[in-house]
Amino acid sequence: MNLMLVALVLTTASPDYRQPSVGRPWVLPLDANGGSPPYQWEVVEGALPPGLNLVDLSTVMLGSPSRLGVFGAPAASGSWPVLLRVTDSEGTVQEKQIEITVSPLALRAIELLNVKRSK
Repeated sequence: MNLMLVALVLTTASPDYRQPSVGRPWVLPLDANGGSPPYQWEVVEGALPPGLNLVDLSTVMLGSPSRLGVFGAPAASGSWPVLLRVTDSEGTVQEKQIEITVSPLALRAIELLNVKRSK
């Protein structure tokens, strides 16, 4: 039986995946439903923000299943539109446009208190 790749679904383990911050580790797991595994993922238009890469998450996150995701610590703020493509083992292709918006590094209150005390 030949199943068509019916959906490209992006899921995340991070509650703030839509708003990564400069210098802070961030992850966006990628999942494909349907089709015939294994899947091949690629960025076909645009570019990931500097510091982020497509990686097998099991190599960078303890206990993560082997699946592809975007991982890293963004090095610059801004917005990056990216067209992702997933291809299954039978050559069926699905694409999805996403936009990754990286916010400037935000100082936490405890960091601000430490700076104030040191003066």
